[in-house]
Amino acid sequence: MKVRHSRIVRAFAGLLVVLVSAFCGAAETADGIETRVQYGDYDIRIYQVDEFSESYLEIYQSGSLVHRQSGWRFWIGQSPEDLYLPEEQVPTLTIGEDITNNGVPDLVVREWTGGAHCCIYFHLFELGSELRPLGPLGGGHDDGSHFADITGNGAMEFLTHDWTFAYWRTDFASSPAPAVVLCYDGTAYAVADHLMRRPPPDAADLLEQGLAIQAALLENPSLEWVAPFWAYLLELIYSGHASKAWALLELAWPPLLPGKAEFTADFWEALSYSPYRTGLNRLNDGSLAPPAISSRFRE
Repeated sequence: MKVRHSRIVRAFAGLLVVLVSAFCGAAETADGIETRVQYGDYDIRIYQVDEFSESYLEIYQSGSLVHRQSGWRFWIGQSPEDLYLPEEQVPTLTIGEDITNNGVPDLVVREWTGGAHCCIYFHLFELGSELRPLGPLGGGHDDGSHFADITGNGAMEFLTHDWTFAYWRTDFASSPAPAVVLCYDGTAYAVADHLMRRPPPDAADLLEQGLAIQAALLENPSLEWVAPFWAYLLELIYSGHASKAWALLELAWPPLLPGKAEFTADFWEALSYSPYRTGLNRLNDGSLAPPAISSRFRE
């Protein structure tokens, strides 16, 4: 799923009020309320004074304020048009949908913090006898993050990408961003091991990739102009094959080229900052770290 930077810029350019008003059926009023929707004894309001000021999300229950936060822009719900994704891929979610399939109605609020392509957050609230936050869920630079029931069991998974390696040793457009699937575990949304795990790679394909990486490193030993070969490492790690990722790095790095230990340490340090690290370690059966570091790594 390729991120298109201009999408959010277009939203910033004046379409926000039209989209939100059309989706929620709300109109701007003199007191600054841009969007207002109600569900049972809940009253959800988004305040926006003008296009240059921050927004405010407020949630009232039986007339009492139970939640308030500020941000650059907020949207209520989820729709294919807002996310610029195919209609068959993204369900339209309005207030009161049972996202987690636990019998409690939910509210989805999307937030954009501003900027050319960052950052997107999904705030999920249970609208039960008391308001219960189940987020936020970070979409990072990815305005295509969304909820969808990809297993058909009635509970919606959260599909997004991990942008931990954005700008790491390369420009943003070349930065790998592995796909991540989260599912509700009864308490919170966590990495869905069973949905992210893939069959192990073919040995011949792994060898071919390793030789291609080695040739690129020999041609550009400074890594300055090397395409981000760590995308292959991340693809293996995020499908449950971290051990093969480290084996690929050992295979691909030219024996006489210095810097492998430094690269491995830097790569691991970056991966350690992933918000999904604990889930990734579980996905890889506790063997997420490279061999030289694994003895010192504990979750």
